[in-house]
Amino acid sequence: MFSDLPFSAPTTLAGWVATVGLFIAGFAILLPWRATPGLPYLMVWGAAQAAVVVAAILAFVFGLLAISPSRLAPRVRWGYLPFFGGAFGLGVAWIWQSAYAADVGLWAYVLGSVIAGVGGALSLSGWAEPTT
Repeated sequence: MFSDLPFSAPTTLAGWVATVGLFIAGFAILLPWRATPGLPYLMVWGAAQAAVVVAAILAFVFGLLAISPSRLAPRVRWGYLPFFGGAFGLGVAWIWQSAYAADVGLWAYVLGSVIAGVGGALSLSGWAEPTT
């Protein structure tokens, strides 16, 4: 069913780590971000705030750039984009955790951002070995 879709898998373990981290951060928007009892789900989930939606879209775009064939250099696709996407995600999460009581969605976003940042840093460091 999906065989016609273009897909260019990362060639290093660090590239895979960075890509998975970006998608975890992107999907965290579907989870609740505020631990406020009594509020309906649509008031506490990540997509209730525009800044969170922008951050999730950025994570998805970076993730799609990492797995789709393009003219971007592998160092950019699996290094710079995940590293700066993870750093941006941590900045967004820092603002949210200080303003509201954090719930599972925010912590999933933090985890995804850290994983993406670490994978990007490993890709940029040159320690990553090709998986093929």
